[in-house]
Amino acid sequence: MVVSSSVLEHVADVEGLIAACARLTAPGGLGVHYVDLRDHYFKHPFEMLCYSQAAWSRWLDASNHLNRLRLPAYERAFRACFAHVDIVVVEHLRREFRRAHARIRPEFLTGDEDVDAAVFARVECR
Repeated sequence: MVVSSSVLEHVADVEGLIAACARLTAPGGLGVHYVDLRDHYFKHPFEMLCYSQAAWSRWLDASNHLNRLRLPAYERAFRACFAHVDIVVVEHLRREFRRAHARIRPEFLTGDEDVDAAVFARVECR
């Protein structure tokens, strides 16, 4: 069993780490990962999505690094490495998302509020 909680959003090479977890998971084994999709300046949970990559990387990214990946990117990475992937959004912040929506850069939006307003997800993979 491989378990992580609020770790993956701090990893620069998420795909590489998920692939490593897959290699370490025995056949029939289970991975359970909790991913915090919020800006860790929690008062403004979608703030990190309002800036260009250059501005984020140069001036705004925290010392503990936030990769700004959204739920679809995590899903693609897990599905590339595991035969069975179940993702459950544990928490949405719809009101906060709607307030920030006009400022959020288009590359972070899917057009599906259930996906875009997700702030905490549980991934189970086998």
